[in-house]
Amino acid sequence: MINEKESSNISIINQRVIIVVINMIVIITSVIIIVILNLMVIVNITVQIVQLLTLILQLQRDGVECGDARATAERFDPQRLNEMLD
Repeated sequence: MINEKESSNISIINQRVIIVVINMIVIITSVIIIVILNLMVIVNITVQIVQLLTLILQLQRDGVECGDARATAERFDPQRLNEMLD
């Protein structure tokens, strides 16, 4: 037979196990949510890339030259900025 003290110890152990299991479930659920959100971002980016490529192809079919155009900007020159402020 199990006395009261042993029964109490078993009950405490059971409570701790339940708490650990619940914490593990919360952590696993959080990880799954993060993975799903990351996948959604990847899918959204992929859709945008496909839309841009489709637009470029349509523009090229219509005769618009869409070569390797790149945005360029002057390099930041702190000395020039100082001269402009003086």
